[in-house]
Amino acid sequence: MDRQRLSRTLAGGSGRVRTEQRRLVAYSAVALLVLGFYLFNRDRSSAPPEAALPSAALEEPKVAAPLAHVESERLASVADSTPAQRAEIEREPAAHLLEQASQLVYGDLEKLGMVVADRVALEQHGADHRGDAVYALGELQWFEPITDSQGYRVRGEIKDEEERSWNFLVVTEPFEVRVGDVIKVAGFYLKQYDMLRPDRSTSSGPLIIGEELLRSSYRIEPVTALRPDLFLRVRDYDLTEASRPLESPEFYELLSYVNQASLETMFPEGSPPQEFRASELMRNTDAHRGEALRVSGLLAAVQEVPLGPRGENPLGIPFVWNLWLSSYSGATLLITFEKPEGLVPKLDVVDADGIYFRRFAYENQLGQPYTAAVVIARRLQKYVAPKNDFSPLLIKITIGIVATVVLAAWLMSRRDESEAVTARSRRMTRLKKLASLPGVLSTKTGAGRQKAPEDGPTDSVGPAGPSSST
Repeated sequence: MDRQRLSRTLAGGSGRVRTEQRRLVAYSAVALLVLGFYLFNRDRSSAPPEAALPSAALEEPKVAAPLAHVESERLASVADSTPAQRAEIEREPAAHLLEQASQLVYGDLEKLGMVVADRVALEQHGADHRGDAVYALGELQWFEPITDSQGYRVRGEIKDEEERSWNFLVVTEPFEVRVGDVIKVAGFYLKQYDMLRPDRSTSSGPLIIGEELLRSSYRIEPVTALRPDLFLRVRDYDLTEASRPLESPEFYELLSYVNQASLETMFPEGSPPQEFRASELMRNTDAHRGEALRVSGLLAAVQEVPLGPRGENPLGIPFVWNLWLSSYSGATLLITFEKPEGLVPKLDVVDADGIYFRRFAYENQLGQPYTAAVVIARRLQKYVAPKNDFSPLLIKITIGIVATVVLAAWLMSRRDESEAVTARSRRMTRLKKLASLPGVLSTKTGAGRQKAPEDGPTDSVGPAGPSSST
């Protein structure tokens, strides 16, 4: 029996073995947890810190019901069948619409079902549309404020692209609006009205009562092909140029193309778009501008934003969706027309096919400049990782190895304990046998056993001199 086994035998053999066994089990469990964590997270991207996104992207959208509510029965006295009726405004119905218009905030008219005003329908069936939320576009001809017992308001006239007059009353003083600008007049339709101009002539047309005048633009024709020289004036080479607003004629033309062109035109059959990293797009921005491509990343934030100032733009689409993608190569700002359904921020990875526009610099929550690649997306899809058969097999193998090691350690500890118990039992048995023999446990030094003395007295002489015994 070697020294280690002898020491375990003399010490009882159990304490040290149990300590080594517990240590081995603990190490094996930690190794298994580390391996499982690595396999679970090796294909997942992490979301950027919130400080890397604009403040607006982190704000929860607030949805509130409009305060304005038109009571149709209060418009029953309105009439515009005769020239005399068209020459005046009914005081009480007009006051009611002015009061409701004063309670409008941005986006309320869309919630109330606002549509572009149909001139023919208003002229022929105006009584059926009183109080409807409508809008009209046209060049501002003139405007002037009015202050009387009904309060402050502004009246004026616009002319649409067909040179037809539209009259308006708004409750807010126009801001940064000049005669000749293209204006959007939005509000509630009241009646056909012959408004007296400042030069004493008459402006005949529908009367819209609204909250304010908005600078706008005429709608552009749908774009189905990109001009070769479309992006010659786009500049995004330094922080100053990249921080300019995205809204520009090139931006709206690209948006119209992505919205109107067919998928076969943008992404020809048999040639799927090539995937690019955000860093590659921003590093070689001129080479990729206007190119159909694919970008991927973790969906960090989703926000609905107005397209253009207060939703006024040449496309007539008031809102778009901004999707912020994060990846290890940088941030990507996706602009899409439809709300992304079935995508969960900070959880899903998104593949987006679209057209690259330019670099966009913005200020994050910490006041630091940050840059993202802007892609006008045509189609989005949630990334589904391919089935991984290797990781489950590796986990099973690891679990089997750990279980084998733990079982072997347990069996070895049981064998050592059994051997220690057996050795201890044999030793005790041998000691008991030795203790049962006479003279075996004598405390004298020297030989363990001595011959018994014969009968009778003897004399002996030792080294110290003669001695006698009786």
